[in-house]
Amino acid sequence: MFEIKRIKFGNLLMLYNYLTIRYKVFVIELGRSALKELSKLDVYCKHYVLLLDTVVIGTSRLCYIDNVVELGRVALLADYRNKGYASLAISLLINQIKEEGKTNFIRLFTKNENIDFYKKFDFSESGIRFFGDDPYPYMTMILDLK
Repeated sequence: MFEIKRIKFGNLLMLYNYLTIRYKVFVIELGRSALKELSKLDVYCKHYVLLLDTVVIGTSRLCYIDNVVELGRVALLADYRNKGYASLAISLLINQIKEEGKTNFIRLFTKNENIDFYKKFDFSESGIRFFGDDPYPYMTMILDLK
């Protein structure tokens, strides 16, 4: 069974799994600076693990900023990629955001190679490509929930 589960920072095992996956994917695989991977923004976000049965296979976070929710840190361990789990997670997160009814927009920043993936969920490109702190370009994408 696949599910997303919000983690509380008192649950040390879930927190450890969450941080380990973020480190493996964003720092080791993608080359992001370990010092830049975690930020003060993390304190204000809702953090989730992606569970397959009882195994933590991925992460995501939602940050409510002004009237927009920012979807970020979507990561899957390599063994679970290209099996539909990321699509399932994005669908579940979008539905959760809609049910909460706190915003009409979801924003995300994605690498160029993931743009078509997010377009399947009706996200559209917004703005120009940028590099930020990483060695690869990003695109801002927006999903209008209205």
